[in-house]
Amino acid sequence: MKEIKLGGKHGVGRVALVDNEDFKKVNKFKWYVRKDRKTSYAIRIKYANGKKTKISMHRFIMNTPRRLEVDHKDSNGLNNQKDNMRNCTHAQNMMNMNKEKMKGVTFKKSYNKYVYWCAQIFVNGHNKHLGLFPYTNEGKILAAKAYDSASREYFGEFANLNNN
Repeated sequence: MKEIKLGGKHGVGRVALVDNEDFKKVNKFKWYVRKDRKTSYAIRIKYANGKKTKISMHRFIMNTPRRLEVDHKDSNGLNNQKDNMRNCTHAQNMMNMNKEKMKGVTFKKSYNKYVYWCAQIFVNGHNKHLGLFPYTNEGKILAAKAYDSASREYFGEFANLNNN
């Protein structure tokens, strides 16, 4: 693993990680940090025919086709080692999105005022109900486990599981 120094106002003192075999081709360019809502990415600016184009380091390394995206398995946009990245569709990329709360678990109050944890998963444009669980810490964990099981089934290697 090698480090690429990054420039720009958000890049001071920051580096992107790349594999040794990619270092030479990547280090030919000056890279900057582009901040996103939840992470940062390394980009470079290319000028051609009077047009300015931004090129992401991860897309450059993975040679990503135009219709696909790059998923960073660890959600760190500056970790551009090949074993941390994979080309994928937008839907697959969203499956690995970090959530601060338990993924797939919501609070539910029924018509007769009973309170539950509800487990559900969004698959192919549809919300699938996975069950209701008691409104306790144990119930919340059971709901999260139900989501994790369904996530593994539907999303395979792109499943983003709860840490429980």
